[in-house]
Amino acid sequence: MWEKRAMMSSGINSGKRFLIIGAGNLGTSLYRLLDHLYPGTVHLYGLLEKNQFQSKYLAEDDYSNFLTIEMVNNLQVIFLAVPDDSLKEATRKLLLFKQHGRIVLHSSGALGSDELDHVRKRGAHCGSWHPMQSFPQKFLPPEHWRNIIFSFEGDEECRPFVEELTEKTDSKLLHLTVDQKLALHIAGVFTANYTTALVNLAEGILINAGIKDIPKNKILAPLLKGVAENLEKAPSDSILSGPAKRGDINVLRKHLQYLRLTQGPADTYLDMVKLLLKNPRFNIPNSAKIEEILTKFL
Repeated sequence: MWEKRAMMSSGINSGKRFLIIGAGNLGTSLYRLLDHLYPGTVHLYGLLEKNQFQSKYLAEDDYSNFLTIEMVNNLQVIFLAVPDDSLKEATRKLLLFKQHGRIVLHSSGALGSDELDHVRKRGAHCGSWHPMQSFPQKFLPPEHWRNIIFSFEGDEECRPFVEELTEKTDSKLLHLTVDQKLALHIAGVFTANYTTALVNLAEGILINAGIKDIPKNKILAPLLKGVAENLEKAPSDSILSGPAKRGDINVLRKHLQYLRLTQGPADTYLDMVKLLLKNPRFNIPNSAKIEEILTKFL
C-alpha cells in the first residue's frame, strides 16, 4: 500500500532534493533515513514497475523506474546504491542529464570516486561514501544508521554534505585515500561476513550434537554480543579469552579429537588456533610448542 504522504505532493519533482538509484536493502534503508532527516525531499529509483514495488514507507510519487529531466534538474545529491558490478551501468543513466554543481555519491566500500570520472566530467562533484554497517533487509529504520562509521573519499565539494549527514546520525567520519578505503572494506568483510561463516560452522556443531531445546542462534548470540561489547571498550588483542589464550593444550586436543571423530571442521578449528598462536599481539605463552603438538596430533 502507498500509505505514506500519498497526497502530499502533485508531481515527482515537487521539492525533491535527493535521488537514490538502487532499491535494494541499502537504497531503501537510505531512503528511510533521508526521508526522516529531510521529509518529502527524497526520490527512489528502481527497476520494478511502481505497482510491483510498494511499501508503507513510500509515498506514491517517491518511487519510479524511469528518470526524466523534470526529476533530475533540481536535485542536489544523487546516491548510487547499487552493487559494485552495476555501478558503471547505473552512472550511464546520469550522462543523459546535466550534472553541473551536483553531488553524486556511490556507496561502494571497495571502489573509489574515480569510478564516477565520466560523471565528474559532466560537472558533478563526486565521492565514494560508505557506511560501515550491514543491511540484511529492506527499509531498515533510521536508527540503524546511528552511531556507526562512515568513510569518504572524493571531491572537497562533497564534504560539507557528507559531514552534515554524519552529524545528523551521531556517527563518525573517516576521510580516506582510495587504498585506505579498500583496506577498511576488507576489514569490514572479515568482521561481518567471515564471522558469520564461522558462526554457521558453530551452529553445525550444535546441530550434529543434537542440541535443539533452544534455537542455535539464541545459544550463540550472547557470546557474540559479549565480544562486541568488549570490543567497544578495548582492541581485539586485549579481549581474547578461551583455551588458546590460556595455552590449555589438553582442551584444544580434546576439541580437535571430537571434531575429527564427528567429521566436524577440525582443519578450520586448527587454522583458527594457529592464527591466534602466531600473532604476537595475543602474547600466548609457549605458542610455537603448542602449535607443533597440535599439528602432529591432527
